[in-house]
Amino acid sequence: MKHSMTSIIALTLCAVLSLGLLAACGGAAVRSDVAAQDLAAAMQKAVGMEDLLVSLDGTFLGLTGTDAEQVGEHEILVSGGATIDEIGVFKAGSMSVAELKALVEDYLSQYAEKRWPMIELYNPTEQPKLTDAEITVLGDYVMYSILSEADRATAKAAFEAALK
Repeated sequence: MKHSMTSIIALTLCAVLSLGLLAACGGAAVRSDVAAQDLAAAMQKAVGMEDLLVSLDGTFLGLTGTDAEQVGEHEILVSGGATIDEIGVFKAGSMSVAELKALVEDYLSQYAEKRWPMIELYNPTEQPKLTDAEITVLGDYVMYSILSEADRATAKAAFEAALK
């Protein structure tokens, strides 16, 4: 009786551990083969700003003091008008995703410090977009958005959907 009880407990424990392992592996796989430009374009289309956001190269690298090899593949789309709407998508290069996220956080901080005072002169109502800017990390990718609350949610959903 003691032997069968021990066997039952051992089998139950094995079953519970196996289910736990399966549940841990059950998360959706994240793609790593999507170009940063394609992700940015999907987000741009989702928020309905195909004609309003233009590609910007160099500002991020200049403000953060990094080069394209360190940052990796990236695309930054900025408003061509009087708003501060901006989307940035990065696929980690020679630096880790955590380092890249810290770099994006630094960029947003410098944006607020260096660029906002000029923008505030002609469009102070844009402040909440910068204050509430959001960074999302998914797999090898880091994305940020300086958008309205609704557009941020839409852009994030498009980013996540494109990587499933």
